[in-house]
Amino acid sequence: MSRRTTVLVVAGVIALFAAVLVMLYLERGVLVTVRNSDARALRSLEVHVTGRSYNLGDLEPGASRSVRVNPRGESHVELRFRDHLGKTPALVVDCYLEAGYSGTIAVDVDSERVRKVNCSTYPN
Repeated sequence: MSRRTTVLVVAGVIALFAAVLVMLYLERGVLVTVRNSDARALRSLEVHVTGRSYNLGDLEPGASRSVRVNPRGESHVELRFRDHLGKTPALVVDCYLEAGYSGTIAVDVDSERVRKVNCSTYPN
């Protein structure tokens, strides 16, 4: 094998290794999916965990949106939004997670309460 071919092969292996590391890093955290079970839109929806907030925007009736969260410590999930009356309730999702956890949390909410939670979180 020529020197040039060897360099190209080594560079390709390094690039592949870097790509795998980036993909693994991006997959860290807990995937939170929020479904709007209300007949009205939830405006300016935010997902809060310890030390971080994630803006999901407006969530129309029946729609769902997901975000991967990475809290900075022990946490639960809190949802905040503006309802049809202009109020900004804070709904607590009964599910525990910490920094370094993986898994999923699926939440059905309306403008007044958390209707259903499916929580599957675990430490890495």
